[in-house]
Amino acid sequence: MLRSLLILLSVIISLPGLTQAYFQQRVEYTIEVKLDDKEHFLRAREQVVYVNNSPDTLSYLIFHLWPNAYSSRSSALCNQLLRNGNTKLFFAEEEDIGYIDSLDFKVDDEMVEWEFDASHVDICTLQLNEPLIPGESLEVSTPFRVKIPSGKISRLGHLGQSYQITQWYPKPAVYDHNGWNGMPYLNQGEFYSEFGSFDVTIKLPSNYKVGATGDIQNEDEIASLTELADSTLNWIHRMEDSARWSDYAENMKFPESSEEWKTLRYTQDNVHDYAWFADKRYKVLKGEVETPYSGDKVDVWTFFTARNAKEWARSIEYMHDAVYYYSLWNGDYPYKHATAVDGTISAGGGMEYPNVTVIGNTNDALGLETVIMHEVGHNWFYGILGSNERRYTWLDEGLNSYNEQRYLSTKYPERKLLSKEEPGFFSSLFGFDKYNIKDQYYFMYLLSARHNHDQKLDLPADEYYNINYGTMCYAKSAVFFNYLRHYLGDEAMDAAMQSYFDRHKFSHPEPKDLEKVFTESTSKDLDWIFQDAINTTAKLDYKISRVKKLEDGYRIKLKNKGRMNSPVHVAQMDGDSVLRALWINGFQTDTTISVTGHSKSIKIDPRLIMPEINRKNNRMRTKGVFRKIEAPQVRLLGGIEDPTKNQLFVTPILGANIPNGFIPGVLLMNSIIPVKRLNYALVPMFGTKGSNLVGVGDIYYMIAPYESAFESIDVGVRGKRFQKKASDPSLLYNRIEPYVRFNFRPRDYSGYWNHELTMSSIWVMDQYTDVLDSKLVKDTTSFYNRVEYTLDFKHPIYRSDFTVLAEQNNDFAKISFEANNITNLANLLKIRSRFFVGYYLSNVTNNAAFNWRMNGQGINTDYSYDYNLFDRSGVDGFFSRQMIGNHGAFKVPTAVAQSATGLVALNLKVSYKSYPFGIFLDIGESFEREAAYNVGFFVGLIQRHLFVYIPFAYSSNIQNEINTNGLKFTDLIRFEYDIRKINPIKLRRKLSF
Repeated sequence: MLRSLLILLSVIISLPGLTQAYFQQRVEYTIEVKLDDKEHFLRAREQVVYVNNSPDTLSYLIFHLWPNAYSSRSSALCNQLLRNGNTKLFFAEEEDIGYIDSLDFKVDDEMVEWEFDASHVDICTLQLNEPLIPGESLEVSTPFRVKIPSGKISRLGHLGQSYQITQWYPKPAVYDHNGWNGMPYLNQGEFYSEFGSFDVTIKLPSNYKVGATGDIQNEDEIASLTELADSTLNWIHRMEDSARWSDYAENMKFPESSEEWKTLRYTQDNVHDYAWFADKRYKVLKGEVETPYSGDKVDVWTFFTARNAKEWARSIEYMHDAVYYYSLWNGDYPYKHATAVDGTISAGGGMEYPNVTVIGNTNDALGLETVIMHEVGHNWFYGILGSNERRYTWLDEGLNSYNEQRYLSTKYPERKLLSKEEPGFFSSLFGFDKYNIKDQYYFMYLLSARHNHDQKLDLPADEYYNINYGTMCYAKSAVFFNYLRHYLGDEAMDAAMQSYFDRHKFSHPEPKDLEKVFTESTSKDLDWIFQDAINTTAKLDYKISRVKKLEDGYRIKLKNKGRMNSPVHVAQMDGDSVLRALWINGFQTDTTISVTGHSKSIKIDPRLIMPEINRKNNRMRTKGVFRKIEAPQVRLLGGIEDPTKNQLFVTPILGANIPNGFIPGVLLMNSIIPVKRLNYALVPMFGTKGSNLVGVGDIYYMIAPYESAFESIDVGVRGKRFQKKASDPSLLYNRIEPYVRFNFRPRDYSGYWNHELTMSSIWVMDQYTDVLDSKLVKDTTSFYNRVEYTLDFKHPIYRSDFTVLAEQNNDFAKISFEANNITNLANLLKIRSRFFVGYYLSNVTNNAAFNWRMNGQGINTDYSYDYNLFDRSGVDGFFSRQMIGNHGAFKVPTAVAQSATGLVALNLKVSYKSYPFGIFLDIGESFEREAAYNVGFFVGLIQRHLFVYIPFAYSSNIQNEINTNGLKFTDLIRFEYDIRKINPIKLRRKLSF
């Protein structure tokens, strides 16, 4: 027993030693670079002093060579761009790619062996001749040359002679307690670099204006830029007075480069990256801001072109306010200047680097201010607090977006959602005027969370689905930290953030560091944010279950319907006015509280701060009947969700087909964006030819399982009713289809695959005239059970989808497989291919309408009324030529090779580049060994939703059929239009994912 206690005691004593003390390497750069603006090259030399502050002896160094990310289709950058649907690098011309070469690494002036990483051409390893022991340093030197890629690909690049020089030099990867952090360059997923100093010399033609990291050491250049800033300000005043902005908007030609050269020198300490931007067309503005705590003066500069001068006229104000508010809330800006430059980049609306940020094109003042402020803010969350952005994106983008939301709410407290100044007609029409500008982040979060497509915040950047990178890392982080601020109060929140800043500036903090600061600073249990909100996809949803009147107030029962036990803000209300409010601690199931004083209603989250998945259950009136039911609201066209109303969106529509004539109606929906649990789109219509009530509809309830293999399970019913014969308005069909749809969660959100399974039963009630008595209308009812599995491969070069469909009826059971593919060959040819095979497992019917058809189903063979056809009666010469692209999908109308057993077919459509026309080929064979083919031209119209087919060559059996039936060439022209592709519920469901 004593021996065991001694062993346990020795283990406890040794535990502190297992926790490695924080260390941080240091780098000191000296770089000389010359710009070749004719061939778009950089020629440079670099010396890096690398200081080993770790407790480890290093036998090798890992360097990033990120310009090589632009060199190859096999790079991680190209692969990620493809996953996000971007083919610019994959199809880049030789002149548009980029790379780094002419490398000759030496360590302390001695040659060393080095090699590229086996998987990533933009990472290399230097083998040291002598190990680098703790506390020692060495100098790495190398010449290098960079071919500057097209600026349309990612962050490093040029557009003409406008240069964005970022991630351009060889840099050591970070070595920390996890070891080496070698990582390829990515577009989605940013940076992690060592802090140190930079001494950079840039040589370029003298008429370039440069915005860069670091303090410029050339007094003559400072004087020149200051003089240019004065002249730019005078020019702006003249333009404002004359309102002649448009005269200069297109004046974007590059002037000839000067024959004279200038050499600019910049120095900076305590930064971990270096970027510079050069353009001969830049206009310049200059200002100054005083930091709120130290009172230090910071110069603020903006560089912009004449095209965007109207928006950039107030850019110094935006820079001033950004530096001031970020300093006020987080800690003083520690550098001497902050700069924003106007540059068109493809990597989002802007991109940040120490001291300098590049801004993409914006079309309004608030948009520009938001991007400038956000990117300037990254000087704190990326620049000064240098967390590993690739691994912990929310520590960078999330905390910065929280500050962005606070900035907009502070500076524009009355600004409404999606409005520039005062809410306009459309803002009121669609209900945006109900929400403030801060609420955009909440609705962005809901876009993913309501669909149950959301991902945890604590994921590496490259594991996010493209849209989730914004809705999670930016929006979710913003709304939850804003929630935390309102719970703690501004004073406590700012104290915690400033403590975090002071403890960890110029270092590499991790999530545990932020959590520790907040826990110590506030003395509160904050697991609900640092564990639940960040490490899970748990949703927040509190409900008022009951309000009981007491003599001096109310007893309120609250229920937690979500999975987060976070604080709840409860208020007593008089209309929209808050009378009294309090925060209560979170709870797991339900709780009861008592409040004093009287009010007209009790409301959770009166100021719309809590990011709940459902706000519909947040209010209850204190007296009356139906105290939870909200008033109805009817809106024309559509609108944003308002949980205080039972909304109905009404959109007048007009349809038409041959049997029904013109069909006026209304589209009735209960939600547009975001999706709700219960969703419907009902379209009651009136057929003018037969005076019949017709229409379509779809209603479903979405179940969102937590951490399940299914993202969602939709239980619903859809249906339609139409007149089917122009000659007899009494003949209608009714189709009702209850269904269950299982939407599988992708195994890898950064991959290409999505799949779903749908089970349904189709109930068709059809009417037809008796063969012997045409005045006698008979009814028939049929049932069809289906199971459909679809698999999508969303690759922009080789996009494919696969469908397996099994169908059963009293008379048959059949199964089919269909594969569709769109292949982009060298960005020259687009090949659309379709393979189909259908087979009857059993078939006791002799009704030819159920046969597999080589030319697809038609007006008389769409037995389950799956498709919407313009002319089911077949009386119109044009509209009766509508084809359905299923089964064999031949374009020529034919009965050849139809089968009661099975058939196989291959369909090809080939077009040149993005032209909407091309050649088609269909070949197929029935299981009875009858083969056929047809060839022709096609034209795609209305964004390829409508295709017109003109066949000109056929197999002999089809030619014989054409001759026998006396068909003319024009009789063979058909068109395909599937209106189901614009179903509003389907479009909304597929909008983002």
